[in-house]
Amino acid sequence: MELNKIDVVTDHKHLQIREIIQVPRLDEDGNPVFYQVEKVDKDGSPVLDNKGEPILIDGEQIIDSGGYHRRVLSPNVDVSKETQTLQRGIDEDGNPIMKTVKEIAEELWTDEVKSAYTTFQAEQEALHNP
Repeated sequence: MELNKIDVVTDHKHLQIREIIQVPRLDEDGNPVFYQVEKVDKDGSPVLDNKGEPILIDGEQIIDSGGYHRRVLSPNVDVSKETQTLQRGIDEDGNPIMKTVKEIAEELWTDEVKSAYTTFQAEQEALHNP
C-alpha cells in the first residue's frame, strides 16, 4: 500500500491515515499486463518492422488502484515501525519536505497530548463501567 494522506483529527491529535491499495492489472488468463512502448535503438530512434511500423515491447507493469485502506493511530500506540513517507510542505528553496508517519506522530504527540488522551480514556472507562 502507498501512503496517500494523513489528517490530524480530534483534540487528542489522532492520525487518520489513508493508503492506496495497488493491484496489478491481469489479463483474462491471470497474467500481468504491461504498457506497450516503442522499441528504440541505441540512438533512441524507433525500431521498425518490415512494414515500417514501430515494434512494440512490454514496458512497466500496469498497476490499478484497488481503492483505499483507512486506519487511525491514537497517541498511545507504538509508531516505531511507521516508516512510510509523505510530503508535508515545501521549504524556502522549493524542495519538498518529506516526513515519516513516525516523525509526524512524534511532533504532534507531546507529553501533554499523551497525558490528556490517557486521562480521557480513563474518564470514558469510568463512565461506561461504573
